[in-house]
Amino acid sequence: MNPPTLFTIGHSNHPLPRMIDLLQKYDISLVVDVRSSPWSRYNPQFNRPSLSRYLESQGIAYLFLGRELGGRPDDPDCYDEGGHIRYDIIAEKPWFRRGLARIVDEAKAFEIALMCAEKEPLHCHRTLLVSHALVKEGSRVVHILADGSAEPHRQTMDRLIRGVEGISSEGGSGRGKTLDLFAFEEDSTRPTTDMTAVPAAAADETSLSIDDAISMQTRRWGFKRDRRKR
Repeated sequence: MNPPTLFTIGHSNHPLPRMIDLLQKYDISLVVDVRSSPWSRYNPQFNRPSLSRYLESQGIAYLFLGRELGGRPDDPDCYDEGGHIRYDIIAEKPWFRRGLARIVDEAKAFEIALMCAEKEPLHCHRTLLVSHALVKEGSRVVHILADGSAEPHRQTMDRLIRGVEGISSEGGSGRGKTLDLFAFEEDSTRPTTDMTAVPAAAADETSLSIDDAISMQTRRWGFKRDRRKR
């Protein structure tokens, strides 16, 4: 069986009809809300009750998985000593793994779009955490951009790596050397699931470079917890 293709989208400040247009363009039949808090102060049209009702009126199902797949968990173990979120720790939590399994199971019956708030995929945990984990599990991920175009996850990661390389070369951190995680793919939207096709040393170094890039990006864009509120 081919791995599922999963989409992601950021609601940004779109009017609801525009959001529906974007979803229908890619035949999305289920929106999975991965926001930890399913409401928006500045864009109340995306508060959970109104959003779910509107989607369903347009023939699109709604599922909230923010407790399992959100980027701001209550578990204090998911933050470092400075209060920064640690996506690598979240990715190993049982509740997160259950959320991933639910996504893959729902993909058997629906065309899924994982929804969060940020317009840019690289500013959002839906890409840096959830999509990264799904790709590792063998899924294909495509990001729906605000202009209506679609960007395969490999291209999103290429953009991330180029940005990290630029920062590294300027800062002299020694992390400028990276490998293309997807260099051994035949299909630009299909992450490889046969790691025997990738030389072991290259696979290890590639994985580290991607993980390092995600870690750096998370420090810039991930949630920071106020440790005094514990």
